[in-house]
Amino acid sequence: MAAIAWLAALTTQGQAVEQSWEASPEVVEQWSKRRPAMLNFREDKVPAYRLPDSLMTEAGQPVKTIKDWTDKRRPELLQLFREHVYGVRPATEYTVTYEVVAKRDNAFGIGADAEQVRATIRANEKTHAFDFVFVRPMSDQPVPVVVAINNRYMVPLDKAVDENDPFWPVETLVRRGYATACFHTKHVDPDKKDGYAD
Repeated sequence: MAAIAWLAALTTQGQAVEQSWEASPEVVEQWSKRRPAMLNFREDKVPAYRLPDSLMTEAGQPVKTIKDWTDKRRPELLQLFREHVYGVRPATEYTVTYEVVAKRDNAFGIGADAEQVRATIRANEKTHAFDFVFVRPMSDQPVPVVVAINNRYMVPLDKAVDENDPFWPVETLVRRGYATACFHTKHVDPDKKDGYAD
């Protein structure tokens, strides 16, 4: 969501701003000192690379149709993300069940449904549950969903509907015809250095 706000800040009535963004040297220096061996915060130390063309298959064929995208290129890009960004999901058998634990009808006065949902994952005789908030506009057709992975705080159902949160602008998304869901990262994985075994 921060990227959306950043893009909005770079445009003025649809016109791109000519000045490009640059990292603050003070912030780069500060973060470089904190974790000198783990992360690189300096552009000049990034090795040369070429991003793959999103509309060219691995075999060098151009993506010209929706079928080319859904059947060929999209699966290739998802696999690249698995291999280089997010990791490959283990083949562990699991089930997920969902329970609505709270609900608000007619959210924002436009007929939107808002729910706090508990997802329970069962695998290897263990269970883990976490809540997320899901808001969808009134629509007879399927709508796209914007998923916010919130690393700041859990936004409970009432706050999502009653208060504007700039990190997760629920009402703006829903009024534009998108459904949206949000969960807090620490409810899925607390991100502790010694927590991997759990």
